[in-house]
Parts: sequence; C-alpha cells; structure tokens
Amino acid sequence: MPSHRASTGCSAYGEGDAPDAGALSRQGQGTLEYALVVAAFLAMFVGAAALWKMLDAGLPVQHALQSASHHISSAAPGAFSDVFMY
Repeated sequence: MPSHRASTGCSAYGEGDAPDAGALSRQGQGTLEYALVVAAFLAMFVGAAALWKMLDAGLPVQHALQSASHHISSAAPGAFSDVFMY
C-alpha cells in the first residue's frame, strides 16, 4: 500500500502555473522601485514645505539685514553707518 505522505510530484500550482524565479524577482523589483520613488517624493515634499515655512517667516531677509548692518558698522565711518543702519 503506498504511503499517503509520499510526494506525488504535484505542487500547489497547476501544471505550468508555477511562477518562475524571474517573475518573482521582477515583482520584488517593482515593489522596491515604487518604495524608492514614494520616499523620494515624500522627501521633496517635506523639503519644499520646510523651505516655504522659512520663507514665509522672513528668515532670509532678517539674516541679510543683520549681516549687512554688521558689515556696514565695521566698514563705514559713523555718519554712513547711522544712515544705513536706520
């Protein structure tokens, strides 16, 4: 009497339906590419939002004004620094 546990050569897939290793590899590659693209777009979105918030607060203008006033006060005589620092 044959054993019921012996291999019959059948697989969970039908004859010719089993995916080959290349198909599984391509599916994994597509998933990885999708994840990388989503991460890149998310990083660009977060960076753009941070830049927008910084520009909205006027930080570059404040930094430029502070830098200019320090430069003028050390380079120009008293009258010119009073005019430009006002």
